[in-house]
Amino acid sequence: MQFLKNLKIMAKKNSWKMERQTWKKERKEEKVCKINAIVFLAATYASIFLFLRIVTLTESPITLLTLAIPVALGIYNAIYLKKNQSMISRETLLGCSVLIKYGLIPMYIAGGLLICVLILLMFTPVVIMVFVTPVIVTMLSIYGYVIMLAGSTFSHGYLRKAKEENIYRKWIISVLKVLQFFFTLDVISVGVLALREKKYVKITIGIATVLILGMIGTFAFLVVSIIRVVC
Repeated sequence: MQFLKNLKIMAKKNSWKMERQTWKKERKEEKVCKINAIVFLAATYASIFLFLRIVTLTESPITLLTLAIPVALGIYNAIYLKKNQSMISRETLLGCSVLIKYGLIPMYIAGGLLICVLILLMFTPVVIMVFVTPVIVTMLSIYGYVIMLAGSTFSHGYLRKAKEENIYRKWIISVLKVLQFFFTLDVISVGVLALREKKYVKITIGIATVLILGMIGTFAFLVVSIIRVVC
């Protein structure tokens, strides 16, 4: 009898040790996941500034490699999540998705404004802009789209995790996955998921409010400018 009791005690101790080790490993992977998201966001902006800095000093084609840094990190994150997704919580994946999607908003606003300016320059007496603008606009659009895809690895990871835990219906998961391939809709979908999970509510509402007010202000400015030109 004493021998059986000792076996039960040993089994409980081993089970407790295994659970503790698993818990530590999960906490470690969640920290790594958050660090990966932060590094990706920082590297995206850093690569753009580095490219602009280098291109002003040299015309070497190697400068284009700086823009590939976020793409490489996106591939790494996809592989990492595929391998360690079981040890990362759904909330952590959502947090990483929110960080990247919201964090890239300034870049896309700046890129969109630059494209608008370039298109307007096509109608100026500078003839060369007619030929240069389409090329630059195409390159900016492709690069922005690739960055969007690279940053969507965490949102796809969240959706896979949600599917495993039966949080949403399968058709909803499928629709949300498709939305990650479209500009603006990917950010909106992540914002809706954050509100649905009741996470990052204040920052989501705050960003949405600022963007809506910005669009209203821009529209009002354009209307007033057109009226002044016409009148």
